[in-house]
Amino acid sequence: MKTSDLILHCYAKREAGGYWAAYCLDFTLYATGETLDEARSKLDAVIREYLYDALVGEDKAHAPQLLKRSAPLKDWAVYYGLAFLHNVMHMGNTLKHALITEVVPLTPYGHA
Repeated sequence: MKTSDLILHCYAKREAGGYWAAYCLDFTLYATGETLDEARSKLDAVIREYLYDALVGEDKAHAPQLLKRSAPLKDWAVYYGLAFLHNVMHMGNTLKHALITEVVPLTPYGHA
């Protein structure tokens, strides 16, 4: 396993209703919150629970499929478009989007 395999590709965007939606493209997971921090925190919890279920919990038998459940190409295009804007134009907080770098937790949810 390469170190880069432990980095998850996530982003968040402010939706028309004013709330934030956070996406994890590597596992096609989603969480919402009133603030960016809330959406990000909820996404982190969803990722941890998902990994626990896939590796240790009730879905362990399906781990190979669950750990390769990637988002559609259009979602990856959004992610890399945002990465381009952030890296080249340095727009940061002026965008209604945020890139989120998550590291795969080595201890699944609730088992520290």
